[in-house]
Amino acid sequence: MLLHSDRFATLLLVMPALIGGFGNQKRYESNNNNNQVIENKEYNLKLNYDKLGPYLAGLIEGDGTILVQNSSSIKKSKYRPLIVVVFKLEDLELANYLCNLTKCGKVYKKINRNYVL
Repeated sequence: MLLHSDRFATLLLVMPALIGGFGNQKRYESNNNNNQVIENKEYNLKLNYDKLGPYLAGLIEGDGTILVQNSSSIKKSKYRPLIVVVFKLEDLELANYLCNLTKCGKVYKKINRNYVL
């Protein structure tokens, strides 16, 4: 996840119930791609893959942007689409969780800023 401009540094209001509620969340990964509900009994977390797509779409629409860099900025390819989502610094663990869950993107902590990308 990369920053396009400082104007995207907004507060993130997410739906924490999707990943188990409020408070400290433990990371949980799975290779399940069958749209099933998965339960991690150790931490009592449930993840419903049917709801992951709409959740991510709402997250991107509310606190993110989709952009395509022009060809002059990238030598190797003509177009480079990016999805950028800005999180409050307090939501760093959620950003890392979603990055690991989707197995794509990167999380950047901006120095002297109260947000991560």
